[in-house]
Amino acid sequence: MIKKDLEKVYFENESEYLEQLFELLRIESVSNDYSKKEECRHCADYLVDYMSSIGLNSYIIETEELPSVFAEYVGDESLPTVLFYGHYDVMPVDPIELWKTDPFEPVIKDGRIYARGVADDKGQFFSFLKAIEYLKNNNLLRNSVKVLLDGSEENASVGLTAKLDSLKELLQADILMVADTTLTPEDDPAIVMGLRGMASFTIKMYGASHDLHSGVHGGVAVNPAEEICKLISTFYNSDGSVAISGFYDNIKDASEKELMHAMDSNEVDRDKYKSIYNVYPDGGENGRGQAERIGFRPNLCVNGISSGYSGDGSKTIIPAEAMAKISIRLVPGQNPADVLRNATKHVMENANPVLRTVVEDGAAHGVGFHLSMDGELIETAKGILEDITGKSAKFLWEGASIPIISSLQEVTGAQPLLVGFSTEGDKIHAPNESFPVESFKNGFIYTGMLLARSQ
Repeated sequence: MIKKDLEKVYFENESEYLEQLFELLRIESVSNDYSKKEECRHCADYLVDYMSSIGLNSYIIETEELPSVFAEYVGDESLPTVLFYGHYDVMPVDPIELWKTDPFEPVIKDGRIYARGVADDKGQFFSFLKAIEYLKNNNLLRNSVKVLLDGSEENASVGLTAKLDSLKELLQADILMVADTTLTPEDDPAIVMGLRGMASFTIKMYGASHDLHSGVHGGVAVNPAEEICKLISTFYNSDGSVAISGFYDNIKDASEKELMHAMDSNEVDRDKYKSIYNVYPDGGENGRGQAERIGFRPNLCVNGISSGYSGDGSKTIIPAEAMAKISIRLVPGQNPADVLRNATKHVMENANPVLRTVVEDGAAHGVGFHLSMDGELIETAKGILEDITGKSAKFLWEGASIPIISSLQEVTGAQPLLVGFSTEGDKIHAPNESFPVESFKNGFIYTGMLLARSQ
């Protein structure tokens, strides 16, 4: 009955729900753009006002970075308390020239909502809030519910993470719901059983006091652009594994059961992968399948290299400096601080000693974690997803990171339940980000059904 009621109320109110979402999407809450700081605060204030209007006790939590938003509804204390985590900050829109529409003026085309942040994560958490509003207005919300919306998730939640110990009592819960995740590559519903952690750092190499003429100095002066490429090559063994000492210490191989489920949910045909991304899925460690490499193995990735001249035509120089951005995805058993320390040591031991080399901005953004596939909560969520979509729900181990989740799990004592509705075609973090209207609807119905059954 609850499913039919939710479907009915959604279709009766879809236009209103989407327009309210569009208001939220128009706020340019780009957390790593200092010029958008006031827009981020405006977004936090907007969410406080909205959640207060639907009967939740809502207020700002100040951090050293951007504010987070907290809201609470006190229900029957004998029932499980649900803590929902999401984030209102979004990625920059660059390169703006690749957007086909204004990134902060939402439009619907071919069943998709196009706007920055709609899939990551405003559309996902707003469907949760609309379901809470419906349940509360119809006296169907018996559980206590807490909502935590992060203002700096795209910056590794540094500000909120630093405050978690002081928020321990406030955030106590039994279930930690997260909707910042995806369907499978085949668009089957998925319960995420694991996420990788992350660490990152920057390498800078300094050579001459200024750019040199490559004719006069070529073959004599040491070239930072060349040397940083040589250095990066030492990060990898010939089989694609990472060559940093101790990198694989203490990690556990996936079980046969985990690998079986992971291959079912996250293994993509090579040619199909190529047709989508214009590259074959052949990176990483040789001899391991895609699903294992994505969900159960760590990875070191060069995110960017910058040096010298890259404009039109020719400028024959030996650049004075070079820089590389590196990120590392971590799996359970890896200590981020140890990995960063070993990576820094590797850089300094393998860099050309003639150049001045520094490692900067080293940061650990959370550990990797895996969850149990067993338990009543998982089975309930799986059944609801299958009821809503008519498809078999899969278990998914994502290669991405939501850095704060492992910390929230530890502080709150809650059982994580990671179910989101983003799809492979949403292009999160890229130009022309979008989110299916169908996914927004399914998030609304899933939330309503889950909370109705958790009583």
